Amino acid sequence: MAGKERFEVAVKGLPKDGAKSSFEGKLGDYSAAIVDYIEDEIPEPPLGKSGDSKNVGEGLFPAFVSYLQSFDKAEEKEKRSYLRTKLQEIDTFLQAGGGADSHKPYIHGKSVGPNDLELAPKIHHVQLVTKQFKDWDVYTAFPAIGEYAGAMQNRQSWKNTKYEDGLVIQEWGDKVKSFKG
Repeated sequence: MAGKERFEVAVKGLPKDGAKSSFEGKLGDYSAAIVDYIEDEIPEPPLGKSGDSKNVGEGLFPAFVSYLQSFDKAEEKEKRSYLRTKLQEIDTFLQAGGGADSHKPYIHGKSVGPNDLELAPKIHHVQLVTKQFKDWDVYTAFPAIGEYAGAMQNRQSWKNTKYEDGLVIQEWGDKVKSFKG
């Protein structure tokens, strides 16, 4: 089960081991279908369906990976600038208090929504990996993102489903080495 689905299962209070078997043969490997199925079957707490998601953070991960793949100084500067733009969009949205029904700490306001389940793990990866391999602390550069990440990471559902930081860094370290060729 992928990260977003593991996180949603935890938010809904489903057992990790039993969750996979309840979907087998019904939905295939489609993340959106799994998210929608969980929302239909267990509407509390409400998280929203995959199509209800705001587009906050769209393009973040491709910008992040592109930045990691850059080793030429000029190219790295250009790609870091693009990643900064994507992070600034998120930070600005969060500083404004989030969505229309919102007043922090999550993308959809006071409750976790589908965009949070997708965005928070990506932001966590960006923070860990850029700090480790590019000597750049995203949470310091973008305080609203740091505050948001803290709110998400303090949730019990996050704690129950997150991968250890060392494992995330190790996996990305292997990718960064492969980018160097």
